[in-house]
Amino acid sequence: MDAEHRKRWYQYYTEKRIVHQWLQLHLLKTLGHIHWPKVGGILAGFSRSGAKWLILSVPYQGAQGSVYFYANRHVLHKRNFFKCSKYLKKFRIRDDHDIDAHKWEIGFKDYGLRRLEALVEDQGWVVEKRDFTAGCRSVFLVCRNRDAD
Repeated sequence: MDAEHRKRWYQYYTEKRIVHQWLQLHLLKTLGHIHWPKVGGILAGFSRSGAKWLILSVPYQGAQGSVYFYANRHVLHKRNFFKCSKYLKKFRIRDDHDIDAHKWEIGFKDYGLRRLEALVEDQGWVVEKRDFTAGCRSVFLVCRNRDAD
């Protein structure tokens, strides 16, 4: 992907687009449903496939906050949220055999974003872009295959 195409792609997938079109990436949201020790092998398999790009979307529960404020002469809306203690807690798997249950989430103790990015890069990918959904439920990583043409 040349620089101009990449720039247009990022402009098209603004925060609004990512929030409203995340279902297009739904298959990749399955990574959090797989036990952590198996994730590296899956990422390596994607890399060996020769795919040039990989978009990952995984649950994000790291320290975060947001403030929303909207006003006009007829209405005033405001809301905010802050989360900051998950990194102290160990992630608990609801049911180890339930395929719908998350097996890990970024932001809990032992599952930091740097650890995920290091794992991604160790399996042959280069993280080109990181973005978060509004209200931050997920983190997206746009990754380029280091060995693909």
